[in-house]
Amino acid sequence: MRTLAWDSETALIRPGVLAPPLVCVTWQEEGSEPEIEHWTTVRERLRSWFANHEIIKVGHNHAFDIAVAIEKFDDLSFRRLIFDAYDNDRCTDTMLRAQLLDIAGGCYRGRVGERGVWIKHDYTLEAIAKRFAGIRLAKDGWRLSYAAFADTPLTGWIDRAKEVQEEAKGKLAELELRPHLGKSAEEKALKKEIEGLREQIASDPSQCLTYPLEDARATLAVYHAQERHASYLKDQWRQARG
Repeated sequence: MRTLAWDSETALIRPGVLAPPLVCVTWQEEGSEPEIEHWTTVRERLRSWFANHEIIKVGHNHAFDIAVAIEKFDDLSFRRLIFDAYDNDRCTDTMLRAQLLDIAGGCYRGRVGERGVWIKHDYTLEAIAKRFAGIRLAKDGWRLSYAAFADTPLTGWIDRAKEVQEEAKGKLAELELRPHLGKSAEEKALKKEIEGLREQIASDPSQCLTYPLEDARATLAVYHAQERHASYLKDQWRQARG
């Protein structure tokens, strides 16, 4: 079977909207380079993936991406294709696999390293990409801003990114003038928003297109690394059983 890793970029989650609007989809199949497509044209591609019985669909926190796609393309026949793919083991999740492999290896959520130091295991894509596949993912400043690209074709994203940066500069100047409120929740939220705007302003505009591709690439690499790790654990278990 073919393996296809995919990911979605969306607007931000907010109260009452846990499956926010889809903006784009990225994916990578074995032997090919990662690709990206805008939400306005990706519907039939998603349908073809889930209708294909020869493709294993791989995601990180896959249920989120599925929920986003279902919410955007509210089509009962599409939902049937997704449920059928799940029922027949044609979907898998690198986050859940990492947790299950750690449970099998006796190191769920962490392990004791050298000199008795506790090494915590996180299950974000960044963390497991580094741990399983040796890949360092840098979270780019655009990661919180994809809603701004929803109405712009991919060919216009870099120009749109420059506009978003100019808007961010104005908003940052406004926020920096607000009075400090000590350690209140409002102050913490303000600091987080300011940090995000500064990161966005400092980002390369072209990264708004290339950054999401790295998530698909990393997800595919992690999947294969996890397959090797699962085989290793099985061998260890067989040896222990004699």
